[in-house]
Amino acid sequence: MAKLIGLPVARKPLSLKGNLLVNTWRGVVYVARWPRKRGKNLHPKTTEQMEWFRQANVLAKYLAPEFQIVAKQATHGTPLYPRDVQIATMAGTLFSLRYVDGRTLHSMATRTKVSESLDVLGDVEGSLLVRSGTLWVPVLPGLAGQYLAVNSTEDGVEYVTPPAPPKYGWTIVARQATGEGEQIDLTGLDFTDIRMVKFLFSNMRVSDTNVSVKVQLYTNGILRTTGYDWISNAWSSSGGSALFNSAADNGFPITGGIASFKVKNGLSDSFSTELTIGRPASTYYKNFRSESVVTFNSGATGRAECAGALQRTDDVTGIKLVPSSGTLTGGQLDVLVLNKDPL
Repeated sequence: MAKLIGLPVARKPLSLKGNLLVNTWRGVVYVARWPRKRGKNLHPKTTEQMEWFRQANVLAKYLAPEFQIVAKQATHGTPLYPRDVQIATMAGTLFSLRYVDGRTLHSMATRTKVSESLDVLGDVEGSLLVRSGTLWVPVLPGLAGQYLAVNSTEDGVEYVTPPAPPKYGWTIVARQATGEGEQIDLTGLDFTDIRMVKFLFSNMRVSDTNVSVKVQLYTNGILRTTGYDWISNAWSSSGGSALFNSAADNGFPITGGIASFKVKNGLSDSFSTELTIGRPASTYYKNFRSESVVTFNSGATGRAECAGALQRTDDVTGIKLVPSSGTLTGGQLDVLVLNKDPL
């Protein structure tokens, strides 16, 4: 039978008693200063800590199995021992692990216990804890779209609804439709802080023939029948073109100017107009520009452009459509405003 010869047993290095201690740890030789004898007269606080640590180590050995399992799970993959967690718990401190980069890792068990403790103050999902004058109190979550803001008394926070965003671009603020024998006569408009207003007349019809149509404005609630200064250029597919102008007239012409451009055939013809006025509530003259298109039953069309001003410095508050004869039989007016420039 073969005899196995083991490796020679490594002997403990010699130490220099009272001066140097030479030893091995996991195959590594180390040299340290000879340990100093512990003094007999220890401080009472040191004695108390030593006794507490001794008892804590004994208790850690005899904890219930479920606590042992929790401690092992909490320290798995870390350089800590389960007893480190157990002793920290006995000392009344939360278990944590601090990384070299300054981050601190808390176990999920610790987070769960802390969360359960905070549930005493409020357990509604989405709540916030805010310090009042005496206690920490919960602030319940607001509604969708609300945001957190300081309250009116400036001693807490609350959820508030944001104000409506400013409107930029063209916005419809009024509409008036007309039928048989009715008229477009719209008043009570407020254009404060408005940069520009646009009046859109769509598919307007009149009951008479060879009708020209003008627009008159209300300022400060009064219909203005004079003071309109304008220049107009009109074209017709059946009658050529012409240029006209007028001072101190009784309105803005949006059709007419040349005979062939007028609404000739009564109920069968229609016209549409876009009338734009800048700064309707300023202290300047009310400058305007209009563009009109007339569609004739015969298939011909007419187009007119007009620009000018109403020599009034008070606010525009309404508009009226005035045919030279007959009455309106259909159509619609939309009033659009251009709000302040966002810049």
